[in-house]
Amino acid sequence: MKKILIANLASPENPGDRAILRGTLKLIREFIPASEITLATRAFSQRGAYEEEGCRVVASYPDVERINEEDSWRKILRAPLTLVRPFPLLRAVDEADMVFLAGGAYFYSYRKSFPGLTYLAHVTPVLRAARKKKKIIFLPQSYGPFVSRSAGALFRACLKPAARVYFREDISGDFLARNYPEMRTRFFFMPDHALYLEPEDLLRRTSPEQQKIIGVTIRPWRESGQDSRAYIDVLASALERFSEKHDAVIRIIVQVQDKKSSEGDEGISRSLENTLRQRLPAHKVQFFSKTPFFSLDEISRLYSECSVLVCMRLHSALLSYVLGCPALVAGYQHKAEGILSRLGLKDLYLGQFDEVSADNLYDRLDEVEGRSSFYKARVKDSLQSARDLIRAEFRECLQ
Repeated sequence: MKKILIANLASPENPGDRAILRGTLKLIREFIPASEITLATRAFSQRGAYEEEGCRVVASYPDVERINEEDSWRKILRAPLTLVRPFPLLRAVDEADMVFLAGGAYFYSYRKSFPGLTYLAHVTPVLRAARKKKKIIFLPQSYGPFVSRSAGALFRACLKPAARVYFREDISGDFLARNYPEMRTRFFFMPDHALYLEPEDLLRRTSPEQQKIIGVTIRPWRESGQDSRAYIDVLASALERFSEKHDAVIRIIVQVQDKKSSEGDEGISRSLENTLRQRLPAHKVQFFSKTPFFSLDEISRLYSECSVLVCMRLHSALLSYVLGCPALVAGYQHKAEGILSRLGLKDLYLGQFDEVSADNLYDRLDEVEGRSSFYKARVKDSLQSARDLIRAEFRECLQ
């Protein structure tokens, strides 16, 4: 029985992260049927969602869930509590034959001084595994930048013992090659593991027939002091126009629930709902939210009923592709453009969310919805190529 640790999992509140994990578990169980899998997560109180995947769960260290709420002085008072229980994670690393760093993460630090506790929770299992001479694999994720020297030094210390480091888009690949050229022979591209899933991995029952529904996922984003809500009018204008012309329903889906308003989608989604309800008949606007969060089956069903989606959340688009539904993506970080480019679907990328105009969004919606069969066929071919590459690279990393 081979013991495997998958470290650095975030909260199951994000269905995208759960889909990535499910894809990784599917791979492991195909290639290593006799395996015992432990997950280390920064959301240990929500471990039930991970235990449902048939895994043992331990808390990350430092246990940053204890301060995982709005920024306040209380976080400083509670910070020592994150350091109380290191042994479950350390024991899980010591017992493991292989240590995987979870796919879908974003390994970076914008702090100008010493990196924060969440960053330390990223590096702790790697440094422990290196000390114990375990095989370390970075599953496909995004990397950089590291503003402080200390964050960069810790990341370099994590890269040195790794057998393979996978990136999921070329901007991260270029970052690795440019900043760590002496290790570039261990850097490889692998597509996001959510793309390894099939519709039956997401839906318990047969997928329903698609309807004239435009799905929307939106997240808060504040950058350079600008209010992220300024683009709601742009989105609402394009959706209003499309709904009126095509007699379409607008379905707003809250993909991520989070205690931090800067991460959770509820507030910004409600703002879009309120704006649209002032412009469209009540039956033309649907709103779906669930506390604490949707299961993968539930949210996949909501996506699969749509004829096309407009997504700020990248993984709502990737899950839609798996389910056979075209999706347009408005990015907020470089990962969206990079991943769609690698899939050969860059024409489904709208650009940065704050640069998208109402006219452009409407035109792209009109194009994709009107040529749905063409785009579905392209997405299907892209997914098959991605799955073949994931399978080949995963086989290689186990050698």
